[in-house]
Amino acid sequence: MGQQGVWEISEDGPRRLSSSTVELEKHLEEWIERDPSLVQGGLTIVARQVQTEAGPLDLLALDPQGRWVVIEVKRGVLRRDTVAQALDYASAIAGMTLGDLEQIVDGYLRSKNANVTLQALLRQRQLVLDRAELIGEAAIIVVGTGEDRGLDRMVKYLASPGTVAITAVMFEVFEPAGGKRVLVRELSEDDHPPTPDTQNGRDALDALVARAQAAGTGAEIAAFLRAAQSLGLYPHPWKASLMLAPPANKTRCLLTVWTEPNTDGDLTLYVAADAFAEFYRLDRDTVVKELLGADKWFALPRKKVKALTEGLGRLLAPAAEDA
Repeated sequence: MGQQGVWEISEDGPRRLSSSTVELEKHLEEWIERDPSLVQGGLTIVARQVQTEAGPLDLLALDPQGRWVVIEVKRGVLRRDTVAQALDYASAIAGMTLGDLEQIVDGYLRSKNANVTLQALLRQRQLVLDRAELIGEAAIIVVGTGEDRGLDRMVKYLASPGTVAITAVMFEVFEPAGGKRVLVRELSEDDHPPTPDTQNGRDALDALVARAQAAGTGAEIAAFLRAAQSLGLYPHPWKASLMLAPPANKTRCLLTVWTEPNTDGDLTLYVAADAFAEFYRLDRDTVVKELLGADKWFALPRKKVKALTEGLGRLLAPAAEDA
């Protein structure tokens, strides 16, 4: 990451802000624990300072689809050995079972007075708590206040098809007049993740469609797939859900729909309004309005699927035409 330049716009024109002397590294882990959207929208922090075979992991999270996310916070510049350390943590987590993590996660959530358990978090994502099941693949986020030369290249290589889901996040603090501080974030991640045109991708999508048909939601899932195709979105199949992602980064969630209807027969959706705003330069409130007032988790009556996909079209069709 090169040196950041941030300007405050005033009546006299732009005024460059100076870097703040705030002890950023000291606070990052705590800030991310409190607000994980600092590094990625939709994350739920489920543990801190997890003891693994590779050592103590800073933060562990679940994303909306139920994927485990390893977050390693570096006090200072991100170097290549930081990535190696994070890979070691991810491999240690991948070798654990859900039963191994259940006690850790539930203990952490109780300490935060959260009226939720790992089982409830997985159930929300239509996953089953099989205590003997291995965690398997875990995504990685490394966080620091800058990056060493070559780290961006290393991250992009690891995130290339068939390897590792990894993102590097860099922060810097600037101080405008008036005493308030501004936190600036920069991401380093793969711009060309795997496409769905692989046998494994087709198999996973076919399996998800079959699951939806068995659950009675085949027509609704097909409607979201048609919308993704017409708008150039990437349809990322998960075990129990379909995630629509921007073509610029196919690992990031715009919207996720689950195959199993809830007890009222409605679909469960997750909408990441911030991601729409980030990738398509849309006003967040406009996104929420077009998607039926939705943000984060919500229940969608099946009769409103058409209205929601049409809302997607109004939001994204201009971007699709420009692509």
